[in-house]
Amino acid sequence: MKSVSTIIVIAMGVLHSFLVNAQFLGSGYNYKSAASGHVYTVGDQVITSNVGLNEINAAAFRHFSKSYSFLPTANWVKTDDGFTVTSRDRNRINYRIIFGKHGAMLYEMRYYNGSSVSKAVMTFLEGRFKDAIILGIPEVSIGSKTYLAVDLYVDGIEKIIQLSSFELKVIAQFGSAAKPLEVLLLLRGINVF
Repeated sequence: MKSVSTIIVIAMGVLHSFLVNAQFLGSGYNYKSAASGHVYTVGDQVITSNVGLNEINAAAFRHFSKSYSFLPTANWVKTDDGFTVTSRDRNRINYRIIFGKHGAMLYEMRYYNGSSVSKAVMTFLEGRFKDAIILGIPEVSIGSKTYLAVDLYVDGIEKIIQLSSFELKVIAQFGSAAKPLEVLLLLRGINVF
């Protein structure tokens, strides 16, 4: 199993990918674009996959169907290590759920902007980073533990913060050579002009 820091770094990269895709695709991440050869309707969900439904691990599919029935679409990709499911809910929160080869859920990542963060987390961050602008938040759940990686811009510096049980750890910081806020927002697909 990968370390939490490694998973958070992956989550930040995927967040950037989601936001760049949103810029080029207009309405957001296009879940049917990636090697999807199969399309199914299961209940109220539209499922796309790079393999036939019979090749998806039954335990993983049952877990997903019970835990994520609120998601309108899901794109399943079979990999060498198991299965990756991507989706977006009606509140524009992006999901990536990783299952092992034998169907066990390894972790879940959710990606959302600062306006979707809980009031408790927002109050906690505001108390430590005055006038910060939140650029994006990947949330990683591994078992019963949840970690937030907050990408924020404060005093001309971009910081990536790991937040767990209301304890902070700065993972990365881009100092004086950091790009101006407008450039950072454009790189993330947010048009400020």
